[in-house]
Formats: sequence, C-alpha cells, structure tokens
Amino acid sequence: MEGRWPVARTRCGKAGSGLRAGTRLSQALQHVRANARHDRDKSRMRESRKSGSVRGDGASRTPTSTFPEIPFERYADDVICHCRSEAEATQLRHAIDKRFESCHLELHPQKTKIVYCKDDRRTENVPAVQFTFLGYAFRPRGVRGKKGKIFVGFTPAISPESAKSIRVTMRGWRIHLRSDLSLEEIARKANPVIRGWINYFGSYYRSALYRVFDHLETSLTRWTMKKYRRFKLHRTRAREWLLRVKRRQPSLFAHWAMLPATVG
Repeated sequence: MEGRWPVARTRCGKAGSGLRAGTRLSQALQHVRANARHDRDKSRMRESRKSGSVRGDGASRTPTSTFPEIPFERYADDVICHCRSEAEATQLRHAIDKRFESCHLELHPQKTKIVYCKDDRRTENVPAVQFTFLGYAFRPRGVRGKKGKIFVGFTPAISPESAKSIRVTMRGWRIHLRSDLSLEEIARKANPVIRGWINYFGSYYRSALYRVFDHLETSLTRWTMKKYRRFKLHRTRAREWLLRVKRRQPSLFAHWAMLPATVG
C-alpha cells in the first residue's frame, strides 16, 4: 500500500568540528551554507535538463537533480522530503548521505529518520509514525471533519518540547509574586508574547494550546490570592473572581478568547 514517508530533519555540519551546535552564529552559518549548496544544486539541475542528461539512477548527482519529483520543505538546516514509499525514502536518504559527505557535512544520526504518515487511509503497522518540525509535532490525531465526523488524520500541533519551553518562559515571569502590579498591567506586559505564541502555534490544532495556558491561569489564580486578602486562603473563590473578570473583559488577556469558559 502506498503511503507518505517523510525523510525528516537534517543537520548541516561535521561532528566534532566548527562552532558549538545551537548557537545563533552556528545556525546563521548553517543557513547560509545550506542556501549556497541548494542554489548550486538547482543550477546544476537546470544545466542537466538543458543538456538532457537528467536520469534517475542517482549515482553521483545531487538529490535535487536525481529526485526532481520528490517535494520537500527546508528551513535553515531542517528539511522534510515527501516520498511515496519506504523504498524511495531509503534510496533518497542514502543519496543525501553521499551528497552531504561530499560537502563535508553529515545527517544528524538521531533526528534524521524515515516516518510513516499513518492515518485512516494509511494503516500499516510501522514503529515510526511521528516527527517534529519547526516546533510542531506531526503524528496521528483525532480530527473532526467538516460534517462533524471524527477520524484519524496525520496532523501537526504544538510539540511537547515547544509547550515545555512556553511554560518555562511563563514561569520565569513570576506573576504570582507581582502583587505590586494590577491585572491590566500584567496583561499589558504579557499579551505581546502570548499573541505571538497563539499566532504561530494556534494555526493548527489550536486546542493543544489549552493545557499550555493552564499554567498561566494557575499563576493568575495565585496572584489573585496574594493581591487580595479576602482570597488569601481561598483558591476556589479566587478562580471564581478571575472567571467573572474574564466574562466582563474577555479580551484582557490574549489567550482568554480562545480558552473554554473556565479559569485555573
């Protein structure tokens, strides 16, 4: 049965050499080098097509010219290639390996993998059925169709690593200790960042963000208990007060409009 088999993630760099991976300068240089290599490959492919020498045997040419029918996406050194079968994905990976080796680069051994896009139409039992790309986790999920029917689709949503990073950032705000600020002042400081998260990670499977913002709601509840003496030992009453504020000012915090009608 034919399916989609992305070859996911690459790393542009030689292990044990150059700058430390993950630094901004390292990422910028990887992006520049990947762009230059990609431009050379496209130029060679155009020249090969003009001369009629493009073939599919994949001996020593670039993957771009050897596999022109395989679509792909690339951001800096992260790449996804969409293959039609596991055999094609394996062949492509070997070709990319050879091409990178000729450029003194290598594929990341842990992050480079062949993944099966399993859903209701593609039902083979394959161990690798999920991958992460640009902060999104792609895997089988329950999806509601246009007519309300639930089915399994291979869809993206915020990845666990991205969700953890957001929670760490919110924890660093230490909202529960800022009783010197009003609720409006806290919202004014936090909203630009919150909107950025929603605009990016809310594009697909927005409900996955609900649990992420639960942490912020808990922090606001703790802030209420410290700010107002009447709520000092009454978490439930503090939640109810926040819920009333939310109903009066649903746009006070950027995430309130997207959350269900509960707080904390």
